[in-house]
Amino acid sequence: MANYINLKAHVVSSRSRQLRLAIPMLVLTLALVQALLPVANAYASESERTRFTVYFPMYLMSGVYVHPVDYIVPLTTTPVQAALEALIAGIPGSPFMTSIPTETKILDISIKDEVATINFSQEMRNLNVGAPGELAVLTAIANTACQFPNVSKIQIQIEGEPVESLAGHIDMTEPVGPNWDAAFRPMDDVAQHWAGGAILLLQSMDIIAGYPDDLFHPEDEVTRAEFVKMLVEAVGVPEGTSASEMPFADVASHWARPYIERAILTGMIVPSEYGEEFKPDEVIPREEMAYILVKASDAYRAAHPEIQFAADIEDVTFTDSESIQAKYREAAQESAKRGLINGYPDDTFGPHNGLKRSEAATVIARMMEIKGDKVFLQKPKPGFAWDGGNLYVLGSAAAFEANVNFRIRTTEGTEIFESYSTSTNGMGWGAFGICVDSRVLSGKDPGALEVYLIDMRDGDEISKHTFSLE
Repeated sequence: MANYINLKAHVVSSRSRQLRLAIPMLVLTLALVQALLPVANAYASESERTRFTVYFPMYLMSGVYVHPVDYIVPLTTTPVQAALEALIAGIPGSPFMTSIPTETKILDISIKDEVATINFSQEMRNLNVGAPGELAVLTAIANTACQFPNVSKIQIQIEGEPVESLAGHIDMTEPVGPNWDAAFRPMDDVAQHWAGGAILLLQSMDIIAGYPDDLFHPEDEVTRAEFVKMLVEAVGVPEGTSASEMPFADVASHWARPYIERAILTGMIVPSEYGEEFKPDEVIPREEMAYILVKASDAYRAAHPEIQFAADIEDVTFTDSESIQAKYREAAQESAKRGLINGYPDDTFGPHNGLKRSEAATVIARMMEIKGDKVFLQKPKPGFAWDGGNLYVLGSAAAFEANVNFRIRTTEGTEIFESYSTSTNGMGWGAFGICVDSRVLSGKDPGALEVYLIDMRDGDEISKHTFSLE
């Protein structure tokens, strides 16, 4: 069994985080300071609520990570327990569902000499994960508990009895500490890329992944196999769906065979249109991409009636329409009408050109109605209807000092809540998440949620997303 790595915790309180944002602003204009002063005051005066971070395990094709999500809850005398209970509960409708059985209870937490002994109920014994899963769960528990100033290590018990290992892979006979370096972050060639928001968000949803060198290679052209794989994952075609016979000889032993089979069975790919070979490793031309994309878009829209998709734009006529194969021509126009694949500035479609991997990620984000300038949101989605429960906001952003701002107004427009979340990357694209406990909003008549950034040039609110809470 491997020993767990203890790393020094870097704990940033909500107050110090705000100061980190405020100090650079002092050098800006008085108008900007005035604009942000209410925000600082709001943070300082909230004596009835507290903030902590929950580190959710993420099981991605590219590896296992933990994703930090900030929680704002009513003031509690047991923040460690509140944070761990949030970890067990997970976030409905998101990838952030821990492998810990949801019936698991925290029976007791005692802290001595900066070691938190966490006593779980017997349901924890039903944890059934491999070595990566056990490491992810333990990392999530340790990082979540060790963010608090009086905790640097954890010791786990089940029904009051010490455990040597949760699943037989990680040595837990001695107290273990956090691994802060395990947090989910963008790939190195994505963090500063113009399409980084869409790429990072789709990566967090396990729709796209990087290469074995841990890079995404956003400027490479996307192949037919890569594009089909992305679409199948985005649409949500169930794993295990397989064709009884593979019609393409060059796909029989290809890595993308499971995805191509799923695309065939759902009608995204029509074998008779290809012949005996699919040519999975060739760059897919835009005309064929549009054809498959429209089919995938139809399937995605049918599966998500709750999403309010943007209205189609006016009919599009490309100056090179005659260059588009007849079987692809209607789809090319339809993809443009839906705002999925745009034409070039000279009103051409470029049917035989390819798309870069970054552009393919952007196209798929558009299909899923994931939009943003400097803020891409996975949750809430268009058509969001608040049920009065906890309010979650998850996504990716490129924000100054990595701070994404949140505001809630009443139905009459009065501000009743304001806070922020810190993404996982400084000035580049990073992932963020926040949960506002429903009890914080109780009796305050919430009417609208606003998610936005502050433009450091003039203090304006930019990249704003607004959702009704009525």
